[in-house]
Formats: sequence, structure tokens, C-alpha cells
Amino acid sequence: MIRGKLLEAVPELKEVYDSPPPAQAESALPFAVVRPVGGDSADSANSTDSTDSAWKGLRLLNEVDLYVSAAVPEEMDRLGELVVNALDKQLLEAESGELWAGLYLGILGSEGDDLDEERGAAKRGMQIALISPQPVSQSVQITGDSWLTALADWTKRTLGPEWAAFCGAWPPGHARPAVLWQMIDMDVRTLSPSSFEIEKRMTAFFRAENADQEHAGMLKLLEALGAAVKIPLDRAERTFLRIGEPKVSVPTAGLGTVAAGPLTVSLIRRTAKPVEEAPLMQYVHYQSNMR
Repeated sequence: MIRGKLLEAVPELKEVYDSPPPAQAESALPFAVVRPVGGDSADSANSTDSTDSAWKGLRLLNEVDLYVSAAVPEEMDRLGELVVNALDKQLLEAESGELWAGLYLGILGSEGDDLDEERGAAKRGMQIALISPQPVSQSVQITGDSWLTALADWTKRTLGPEWAAFCGAWPPGHARPAVLWQMIDMDVRTLSPSSFEIEKRMTAFFRAENADQEHAGMLKLLEALGAAVKIPLDRAERTFLRIGEPKVSVPTAGLGTVAAGPLTVSLIRRTAKPVEEAPLMQYVHYQSNMR
């Protein structure tokens, strides 16, 4: 819905992409790139005490990168203002018919616009939140699940000390680059009368200084998940989680209400069923009636 709104309200934009086109491609300038970067509770994000408000909505965070020709950098401020006016405090309609309110959160980065020499373009990143104006039924994101914590710890070791990893929701003012893991599904399967299998589906969001750094981190993590058979859950107790179906999904045009990251993976663990206690037999008495 952000894509459609920008193409309608800012006709100077040649295209609005879901991911940056290859630098070698002759993409006409100016253009924009819209990327979802996660979701959280709008109530908890904008209030110091969520219990003071009876309304709880859903907030989806998006990054809008605006590319203009480096030969006419003055166009950045003019087109940037048009983009903000098109989205800030405006009602946007999703394909499902749901209404969302756009909210401009500011320019990303503290060093001004970036120069993309390969494209001959200047780039400015802006953060836009989409907030559901009607009450919605939603579960609070889980942050303390031991599987999530184990996955975040393994992610930090895999990507290196320059990357941070978080569980459930982005903390305010966090450093970049960073990865956010969220649990999106869970299933339990019976394997035998004495055991069952738990599977949890996890999704990852990435935030970095630029799209190339995000892509490099995502690719490195995908390759590591594909090569690893399992990750440790508790080293002291020597328990592990089996890795299954790591994959990257290419974002589709528009934005739905489900905040799913580009990388997903299943974590699986087999568990023994507890043995039911029963009264013990003290003795057996047998008496034959045969004569």
C-alpha cells in the first residue's frame, strides 16, 4: 500500500521497488525502495505505561530509501518532502481493505544523505510507521523464550561482534547492524507413545547501515543455518535444537498486515513424555482351585 500511494502522490518517481535493483541495471532516477523492518505494539511503543490506554493497535515499521540523481542533489529535499506529505498522517488502504495510518518517524542515519557512486545517485533513508487505527486482537511478542535466546546467541557468534541480535522486539536506540528474531509458529507432533517433537518457526529482520550490509548478513546467516545441523540450547545440560528448512523469501509488492521477516527457519527438539506414576504392587497371591 505504501508503493501504490507513492506512485500516485509522487508522479516524479519512476518506480517504487521492494528491494534495491542491481547497481548494474539502468534504473531510471529518481526511484524509491520500500522495505518492511518489523512490527510491534503501537501502544507499548508510544506510551510509557501501556496500562494507561485501553486501545492497543499494531505498528508496522518500514524504511523508505529515496534515490535521486547525484547531479541534482537539490531534488532530494523537494522529493523527500513530497514523500513525507504523501505518507505522514495519511490513511492508507491495504489490498484486504484494512485502513492504516502512516506516521513519519524521521531520517535514518546521522551523517546526512549517502552517495551511491555505482548508480550516480544520492540516497536518503526515511522511517515510516503504519499504525492500525482500529483495535486489533494481537498477541504480545515473546522475548524470553529460551529457544529465541539460544538462536540470538548463536546468531551473534555466527555474524561476529559487529552485529547485535535481539528477541521479540527492537529495543529503542539500538546500534546497527542488528538482527531481530521473532517466533511466528509452533507445532507439536507425537512420534511414539513415549516421545513427541516440538517445532518452532522463527523469522528474522535485519537492520544495517545500507542494503548491501543487510544482504551480506542475511546471506551469511542463511549459509550458516544451512551448514549447521543443530545449535546449542543449554550447553551445561548438553541439549540442542535441530535446524530445519532455513530459507529466504523475496518480498512481494505492497505490504500486508503480517510482519514476517525475509529469513525464516524451523527449530526442532524431540522430548520424552513424562512417565505416569502408578501404585506399586507389593505382592501377588495365587491360589489354584484345581483338584
